[in-house]
Amino acid sequence: MSDLERLFNKGTSIAHCPLSNMYFSAKPFPLREALDQHVKVGLGTDVAGGYSLDIMNAMRQAVAVSRIREGERVLKGGPQSQNLSVDWKESLFLATRGGSVALGLEGMFKVGVPFDAQESKCLNKIIEDNFDMFRAVRLFDPMIGSSFGSLEYFESDDGMEYLKLTPEIIEKWWCIGDTRNRGRLWVQGRQVKDA
Repeated sequence: MSDLERLFNKGTSIAHCPLSNMYFSAKPFPLREALDQHVKVGLGTDVAGGYSLDIMNAMRQAVAVSRIREGERVLKGGPQSQNLSVDWKESLFLATRGGSVALGLEGMFKVGVPFDAQESKCLNKIIEDNFDMFRAVRLFDPMIGSSFGSLEYFESDDGMEYLKLTPEIIEKWWCIGDTRNRGRLWVQGRQVKDA
């Protein structure tokens, strides 16, 4: 029985910090294999083992490390059926709901479930009218006609593309977003950061 099978059978959860793993381990954590074995994994940050507490960095590093592992597998002629990389969507899941599941929480918006969220100034009319509390990422402010943070380098003529939360826009935020894209923040139902 493999170590990952044992972890799954015992119901163990893993808090994975790719940067800390790079600093202190002789080899990278087998994230793809853990996910394929249905081991509960959440992304975390560890300033004692790195230089950043930002979960955005942890998401990007998890993908980067997995791509290096996949490249090594290909170069060594590993099995074609085994792709070791994780993508940005998987890392976003691990940084949000994956961490919640790993901690034994439900990790979803539902009555009676602890409320942990961010709010944005995204100002998508549909989101603003119907789901105000879900404005989770500040992308574009039509009042000033500009996007936020690093996203300003990819501004469209009228900014309308940023008002539609498409997978492409979310991926753009995932790739280059930073703390300037964050609005209010709640932990356990208590607001801990104002916009």
